[in-house]
Amino acid sequence: MKKARAKAENTICLGLDIGGSFVKYGVIDGEGSVLYSSRTATVLDNGAPGLVDILRNVISEMIDHCTSRGFQPQAIGIGSPGTVDPRSGKVTGESPNLPGWVEVELRAPFSGFGLPTAVDNDANCSAYAEFKFGAAVGTQTAIVITLGTGIGSGIIINRRLYHGSHYSGAELGHLSINSRGPRCGCGNRGCLETYASAGAILRRAARLVDFYPHSSLAQIDFSAQGDAPLAAVFRAAQEEDITATELLDTVADDLAIGLAGIINAFDPEVLVLGGGVVDAAPEFIKAVTRKTKRYTFKTKAKRPRIVPAQLGNRAGFIGAAALGADLAHGE
Repeated sequence: MKKARAKAENTICLGLDIGGSFVKYGVIDGEGSVLYSSRTATVLDNGAPGLVDILRNVISEMIDHCTSRGFQPQAIGIGSPGTVDPRSGKVTGESPNLPGWVEVELRAPFSGFGLPTAVDNDANCSAYAEFKFGAAVGTQTAIVITLGTGIGSGIIINRRLYHGSHYSGAELGHLSINSRGPRCGCGNRGCLETYASAGAILRRAARLVDFYPHSSLAQIDFSAQGDAPLAAVFRAAQEEDITATELLDTVADDLAIGLAGIINAFDPEVLVLGGGVVDAAPEFIKAVTRKTKRYTFKTKAKRPRIVPAQLGNRAGFIGAAALGADLAHGE
């Protein structure tokens, strides 16, 4: 046991999480501890090749950090938006949140570093991190859903990431709960993320201001960057603003319908919820949990636990590094 633990601690890997606004990255040991982390802006002004150059510089930065401290990284892991083929290391399908980022090679450009490089979808990386080191540790089957600007998700079945036959599986945020609902960035209508993501909550709240100008929602600057607008919506509900309260009750219902469908389809041991919505309002998630139980298939069998994520916005690069470690160990 001590040898296995020592081996894990000595497995140093580099993880990168490509987001619509930032590339977050870090140096991770085999137990999921972050030894170094930072972020840089996601810049596509020079197209995909320009962003690949940024990633190359980030990897060099992390290798220099490792070298200065006397240890050698063993692998690289990269999480990317869009449809990603882990075998070829290529982004094969575009993400609505990163236009133009498609048909991009994410393994070959970094071969000069001489390190095995794992590549996967960013939401899959976050899910794998929670499975390896976070809220889903010890499970065989888990689903991780991130409620952020959109809704990202990853599925673990029999302790392995589920990718689907064409590497586009686990897009649970694009399950439609209303065929006549709002148009989603993916082109479909009524996707779950158009109802229950952080971005959707803000859009719905902003529209209500036109009808209820005396609501405290009218005091929110919905154009502000960061987490402040979302936190203000939840604060309005906590202060018993009826418009905000009714909005979030409706959002909770919409989200619960989607989650119940996912549970009915997969029957996971645990369903992990993360992202800005969860961070902003633990009480909201309790309401979602209650409503989800109401909509799930009635059975005497034990139903999955619904729990908050543990790794926050570092999960993406932690999971990418963990996939890199698996590759280095031949798993």
